[in-house]
Amino acid sequence: MKIKKIFICILLLLVFAIFYSIKEKNKSLSNINNEKTIVENLTIKDTVKPDLIIDEEVIKAELNKYKSQQQEEKEEEEELETYTTMYSKVGLNIRKEPNLSSEIVNVASINAELQIVDNSDDGEWTKIKKDENYYYVASKYLSTEKVKVEIKPQIASIPVSRSSSSINNNTGVLTKSKGVNYYNGHRETWYSQKVLPGGGLQIPGRHVDNRGLVCDGDGYICVASNDYPKGTIVETSLGAGKVYDCGCPKNTIDIYCNW
Repeated sequence: MKIKKIFICILLLLVFAIFYSIKEKNKSLSNINNEKTIVENLTIKDTVKPDLIIDEEVIKAELNKYKSQQQEEKEEEEELETYTTMYSKVGLNIRKEPNLSSEIVNVASINAELQIVDNSDDGEWTKIKKDENYYYVASKYLSTEKVKVEIKPQIASIPVSRSSSSINNNTGVLTKSKGVNYYNGHRETWYSQKVLPGGGLQIPGRHVDNRGLVCDGDGYICVASNDYPKGTIVETSLGAGKVYDCGCPKNTIDIYCNW
């Protein structure tokens, strides 16, 4: 009986030893697997991190290269498009296209500084750059130097006999909506270059001022009259005018405009 108990104890110890041995082995395998996972993770990190850094550097390099190319192209364009400076000898119309029928976008004052791009083949028109846009002006009214501006005295209109007492009474200023006005002893009316272009009037420095009036290079309003010789300076309700045209009724001054 005693031997049987000893045998059972030995058997239990053996089972326990086997169990313990298996447990330690599994623990060791687990540690090995964990270490392997850590090593793999480190390897992945060591492999991916440099790649990510390289990609970022490549992107930065490409962006810098693109910016550099853009800057070079811009500088090349500026080098190709050279400008010279010229001045307007008269009040000068600035047009969208190089022809008299083109829209007038602005008027350059006398001695206005203009940025010249180039001249057209026939030399009649000059291309300019203004506010990042391109326009055209008549070449013959440009100068490489500023011109001396002489202020001419305003000459009173030549007296003309009037038969109507109402014609001697001033009634204000001529406007687009006011077709007839009486001023300084004459009857005032207006006619538009939109209807009568007046290409043969030979008005030097012809332009449209900010009031919509057709003026010459000296700033005189262009008018028509049968009472005065061409070139006569007359007073109008809108300022000093110069006779460039005829074909008006007696005692009438017809003011040329762009209305």
